[in-house]
Amino acid sequence: MKYLFEKHSTEQRFLLIFALLLLTAFVSVGFRAFAASAATNCGTEQSSPVVASCVVPSYVTAANFPVGQSPLSITTADFNADGKIDWATANFSSNNVSIFFGSGAGGVLSSATLSAGTNPSAIASGDFNSDGKADLAVVNAGSDNVSVFLNNGAGGFGTPANYFVGANPSAIVVSDFNNDGKADLAVANADTNNVSTLLGNGAGGFTNVMPAALVGFSPLALAAGDFNGDGFRDLVVANFAFDFNGFNVTILLGQGNGRFIRSVANEQFSGTNPTAVVTGDFNGDGKIDFAVANISSWDVSVFYGNGAGGFALPVFYDVGISPSGMIAADLNGDGRLDIAVTNGDSNNVSILRNLGASFNSDFNYGTGRNPSALIAADANSDGKPDLLITNSGSNNVSLLLGVCSAEKTRRLSDFDGDGRTDLTVFRPSNGTWYQLNSSNGGFLGRQFGALGDKPVPGDYDGDGRTDLAVFRPSNGTWYILNSVNNSFRAVRFGISEDIPASADFDGDGSTDIAVFRPSNGTWYLLRSSAGFTGVQFGTNGDVPIADDYDGDGKSDIAVFRPSNGVWYLLQSANGFAGIQFGISEDKPAASDYDADGKADIAVFRPSNGVWYLLRSTEGFTGVQFGANGDKPVAGDYDGDGRADVAVFRPSNGVWYLLRSSAGFTGIQWGLNEDIPAPSAFVP
Repeated sequence: MKYLFEKHSTEQRFLLIFALLLLTAFVSVGFRAFAASAATNCGTEQSSPVVASCVVPSYVTAANFPVGQSPLSITTADFNADGKIDWATANFSSNNVSIFFGSGAGGVLSSATLSAGTNPSAIASGDFNSDGKADLAVVNAGSDNVSVFLNNGAGGFGTPANYFVGANPSAIVVSDFNNDGKADLAVANADTNNVSTLLGNGAGGFTNVMPAALVGFSPLALAAGDFNGDGFRDLVVANFAFDFNGFNVTILLGQGNGRFIRSVANEQFSGTNPTAVVTGDFNGDGKIDFAVANISSWDVSVFYGNGAGGFALPVFYDVGISPSGMIAADLNGDGRLDIAVTNGDSNNVSILRNLGASFNSDFNYGTGRNPSALIAADANSDGKPDLLITNSGSNNVSLLLGVCSAEKTRRLSDFDGDGRTDLTVFRPSNGTWYQLNSSNGGFLGRQFGALGDKPVPGDYDGDGRTDLAVFRPSNGTWYILNSVNNSFRAVRFGISEDIPASADFDGDGSTDIAVFRPSNGTWYLLRSSAGFTGVQFGTNGDVPIADDYDGDGKSDIAVFRPSNGVWYLLQSANGFAGIQFGISEDKPAASDYDADGKADIAVFRPSNGVWYLLRSTEGFTGVQFGANGDKPVAGDYDGDGRADVAVFRPSNGVWYLLRSSAGFTGIQWGLNEDIPAPSAFVP
């Protein structure tokens, strides 16, 4: 316990809601509100917004809304029946609930406050009286009860009915546990080591099922799902402490009558001090899996179900410091459940993108102080899932708008898949790639290529990591080393004069082989999903600059013409555009500098070391950063979703980075002859 005390601040510890543990200020409750990953058989679920597949879910902070003191949980619903997303938080230290009525454009029309019991630690929404209106259930850790607020249909809530449960209740999930079509409640009780079940009568009332189901020591989170395929809702419970057998995850098999049998044979070890759990079919096999966030080992463990109530050994993924809240939702529209985790001590949220049979490393986005829980919803009605995050240290809710950046992996040169650009160079003299991973600072050197080859890094296998690849003009062959399985392939596509211009032209998440032929101004594309095509667009002397300029998830054919400083774009969604921006000496440096999911037109001017950016949402700016001879290497080096201004200086082998969140740094990595991977396509 001494180690855990040292790892958390005094400010966090004052929030402690569990006397026996003294450090669970970040109780995970986000999953309880986002019922798409927890309860799917009653009218309480909220599905994530439908969004066109965009490969990489990206976010930008839009607003922070003040709430009560120490918010620990959040839920969303349309409380006032206006067709727009609203949300409510449980505020532990001020003993109340904050309700916000959304505008549908990312803002708030009005707000209200409800008095709750003592130390509300969890909140969930559902239709408890069968009137088609979203009601609220609030868990009160200090008064050992659940308060049920019924909605009058206009967003008003009457005097709550209170139902006693076990001691120090910490979490709640809404589902139908007795298959009568009415919403029921399950509550984890941290001090009595059990789960209370409250069966709904469909008229707003509940009956407590006795006795409560016994679980492990100090349960802090739970989620529902049918693990054994019998048609009854089961529960997975994350217990903060180990039991006598070294397990800290309990499986409760539902009997279809509101009662549960503890499946001792299927109990699991998840990691150190789990605080959140979510359920869903993560690998697409039709069987329910679950994932657990572990606050003291700083990771997420994923358990794949066998459909008979058993689970494989967990797969672990590192996230931020002290993960606390978690949801499972399809954040990029590819039909797979991704995972988002709030990290209480690193003040950010980590996104684990689902690749089908595994998850990539995390993409991180900043939040307020000590984020405790989160939920996904479309707050601005653009069809993309946004994130609402409670921050227990700054007493507010952060709204992170989803911008769905499709081309992030290609332009970032993210070889380790952690959402941050890696410092990587290709050395022509020995055909070796030298890589400095941002995820762990590890060094890699790998011989892949030869003198005369052109480096063409990209995510050719669609696993979220950049692959080593070269184009050999002497024989018109592409050599690719897939990171997903370390397999090699060679593809004959092009001739010696061609300029490689690979990108994801069909929006399937995999980089496509492509060349631009100056002699006839034609693009030849070998798309991984849509096959071969040829497009005449450009002329001799043009610089190919393919990227997603209209934000539709597909790279657009585009050229920069130094002779007149004009960018010519053939956008897949918005058609043709010609934009005068630059002069003959400029180096094109298109990237997404404002995190809106669209590539911004930008150039680096060597003669004065100035970057000129034409951002699609934030407008024009000029940044003096660099010197004559520098190579522009724009990339997201701090993982905040925004491309950073950066240069590689061949004369001293130093990378100079002006990171949008983490500020300036300089790192020596490379030699004079080296070609930096982020600017491999810049002449």
